[in-house]
Formats: sequence, C-alpha cells, structure tokens
Amino acid sequence: MQWKPVLTTAARSSRYTEFANSLCVHVNHRGDLLLTPAAWNAIGAPEFVQIVSDGNGRMGFRKGDKGKACTYTVQEISSGCVRRLAAKAVSKKYGLAEEKSKTYDLYVDDNVLVLNLGQKPTYHD
Repeated sequence: MQWKPVLTTAARSSRYTEFANSLCVHVNHRGDLLLTPAAWNAIGAPEFVQIVSDGNGRMGFRKGDKGKACTYTVQEISSGCVRRLAAKAVSKKYGLAEEKSKTYDLYVDDNVLVLNLGQKPTYHD
C-alpha cells in the first residue's frame, strides 16, 4: 500500500518576496521589524542587529553584539525572504506598529541602514 497526502496545497508565496532585492524594512501588524535579504546583507548578514537613533528623526540598523543595549537576535523566517527582529518596544516607541503591515525604504550611511522616520510607508493590507 502506498500512502498519499489527503490534500495537495500549493506553496504560499510571501507578500515580501517582491522586495527581496530592495534595501527596506517591513513592519508587521505585531510591530516586528523584518529586514529584506538585501538590507540584512548590506550590514554584513549579522547574527545580531543593534537598532540606533540619531535623535534627528532617523533610526538605524547596524551589526550588533550580544548583550549590548537595543540589540536583537536575527531570526530567519521560514519563507527566507525576510529576517525578523522582535523589536516590538522600538516599534511602539516610534509609532511604527499599526494594524496594517507596511514597508519603509532604507539607505546605507557609514555601515548603518538608515530609516528616515518622516517618510511615507508603502502599506500591504
């Protein structure tokens, strides 16, 4: 006797797949920060990311060291098209978390991925 699956389902694609080669960060409805592969690789594909601020309306992501202030472990999401930072407190402090997922463009400045907090995001939901 040969066993077969009772249902066949197609692999689900991620809503973030189209951004894989873009320098951007997604903020999901829970407040998690999701770095695209291009963004993560731009800072050296680190195991830990430190989130910093310049006090002038810009937030940054840079390679971090375990145990340092505001440093998060990078978690690979099963889809492989984003790296998750469970930084809900940061999202809350800067008003980034909403009921809709959204994307912000980033740029690199002195080995830091910079997010201009005044920019208008792209919404997904």
